[in-house]
Amino acid sequence: MEIRLTFLGAAGNVTGSRYLVEAGGRRVYVDCGLFQEWRFKARNWQPDPVAPAAVDAVLLTHGHLDHCGLLPKLVRDGFAGRIHCTAATADIAMIVMEDAGTIQEEDARNKRKRHAREGRRGPHPEEPLFTRRDALAVRKRLAKAPLGAPVRLAPGIEAEFTGAGHILGAASVILRLGEGGSRRTLVFSGDLGPWDMPILEDPQPPAGADYLVIESTYGDRDHDPPRGVPEALARVVSETAEAGGNLVIPSFSVERTQDLLYHLNLLHAAGRVPDLPVFVDSPMAIKVTEVFARHPELFDEEARALLAEGRHPCDFPGLRLCRTREESQAINFRQGPAIIVAGSGMCTSGRIKHHLEHNLGRPESTVLFIGYQTSGTLGRDILDGAAEVRLFGAMRPVRARVAEIHGFSAHAGRGELLRWARALREKPRHVFVTHGEPETAAAFAESLRRECGYEASVPAYLDTVTLDCSRGRPPPRRRTTCTTTATASPGATAAAKPSWPSCSARPTTRPPAWRPPSRCCTTRCPTTSGRDSTGWSTARWWSDPTRGRWPARCCAGPTACAGPGCAAARRWWCPTSTPSRATSPATRARAARSSCRCAAPAATSWRCWTWIPSGRTPSARPTARGSNGSSRCCSDLPVPYFTNISLRLVTEPSAASRAR
Repeated sequence: MEIRLTFLGAAGNVTGSRYLVEAGGRRVYVDCGLFQEWRFKARNWQPDPVAPAAVDAVLLTHGHLDHCGLLPKLVRDGFAGRIHCTAATADIAMIVMEDAGTIQEEDARNKRKRHAREGRRGPHPEEPLFTRRDALAVRKRLAKAPLGAPVRLAPGIEAEFTGAGHILGAASVILRLGEGGSRRTLVFSGDLGPWDMPILEDPQPPAGADYLVIESTYGDRDHDPPRGVPEALARVVSETAEAGGNLVIPSFSVERTQDLLYHLNLLHAAGRVPDLPVFVDSPMAIKVTEVFARHPELFDEEARALLAEGRHPCDFPGLRLCRTREESQAINFRQGPAIIVAGSGMCTSGRIKHHLEHNLGRPESTVLFIGYQTSGTLGRDILDGAAEVRLFGAMRPVRARVAEIHGFSAHAGRGELLRWARALREKPRHVFVTHGEPETAAAFAESLRRECGYEASVPAYLDTVTLDCSRGRPPPRRRTTCTTTATASPGATAAAKPSWPSCSARPTTRPPAWRPPSRCCTTRCPTTSGRDSTGWSTARWWSDPTRGRWPARCCAGPTACAGPGCAAARRWWCPTSTPSRATSPATRARAARSSCRCAAPAATSWRCWTWIPSGRTPSARPTARGSNGSSRCCSDLPVPYFTNISLRLVTEPSAASRAR
């Protein structure tokens, strides 16, 4: 059984988690999340990479929007399979998606009014991505699965959920594919929580994995010790109350709000904070808190002890739950300091934006961040110290105090991620590091290589890998015997010279700035003779076995070298001049988006690809053709054309060949 894994989100960024697993003629999504970074939001509007009706099942790790937020769109567009998840995740995901649909509708209405007033149009449709009704339609597709019980998806394909901490109901996914000696175990960590987290039990690592996909949100740093959270929170509350301002806390409605209420409960009971009203201004957070009450079996021992005493971990005197819009608006017209907890956690939408509008300009108020703020969000801009931020279409000054407490994070830190990965009984064949900023993911991949001895890489958006399913362990890597030094193209800067002195001197650790090929295997070594018009020879690179054999060209523009370790290393993805196998769809997509020149030695012919999108007629297909020395071969084709594609090779004879 051939197994293919495609990274459709949370690759090169944090949000939009979605992975496509293809095996035995079946297609399974692991997560189907919303992109929340501003620079990636356009991806939410793009056609689905696979026709929704062609997807057989979805495995949902947990109920955060960046993992479940595109399920309403998927179901609306034709998905008719089952969405498997834990019972608590099903409850929370429905709350999250319904709330998101309502916000999408409200934002679309407000955007239409604002654009009409300003006489302009935005880059995206002035329509909701999905509606509340679309979200409600997801409920009938949900299938609840208990932790630790196998779920049969198809012959030779079964899944199992194991506790991941993070939020209520969150799980890692163990996907078992194939039968007998060719059976492979593919594990998706999902979002992992820290050990000793309030309310929830600790993560439960799986017994083993042939291939592991692991998150890296905090893969380059550790959190403040959880025991320091009460002191830090008490200090911020007391200082804000003394200044006479409001403490505004953007908080994720799922888990983070409940953890915050748990700590405030204990601080109030101990008399360590002033007696301030605490407003939870998030209907979704209120509903999620009610879900907590329905699933005490997921609590840890301390939370169960509170329940045994008749005290709920998330309830205390002075707590006020704001369900209606009128109750929310009234908060900003009251006198005296207060604690205001509202969603969303990254300040991208919801009621928190109105409270920021009323408090960002007040020096006596404090904005306290207790969760991760991804790049490109309003929360990240405020946290990074911006003097003013754009809010409701206008620039607002930031005069309020800005504070942050790391110990609240529902994500495992670097040490805890390594602890979880080390718990595997056998070393995985390969580890794919996802769900992190590029620098963070690269740093964590290096930690896995150095401290765990794992082979790890950081896949890019739309990368596809073919996983080895042969019996036994992968064969040893072939090594070449050539020793000729590779030289850079003419005009390359000194900083861009290759880091590999020769094919036989391959480094044992891959530089984090480039991706496979991880080995050079050439028909002839790169030399100063026989170069093509880019300054490189027609060397073939043999990639890591976990990614399949992909013949490719070392191809770059006239002012930059190409190849592993070069500054322009990402530009080598070009069609091969050697009549061998085809590259993967993700590789072709990267080639088409790059700016490299595709040329070949004058005495040979070269090949370009023709992409045929699924469901399109031949007359509508975009093509990538050219002649010898063309700079158009690999550029400027839109990303949607690289979904559901078939491939043809088109041979174009070079001028020298035609002359003969």
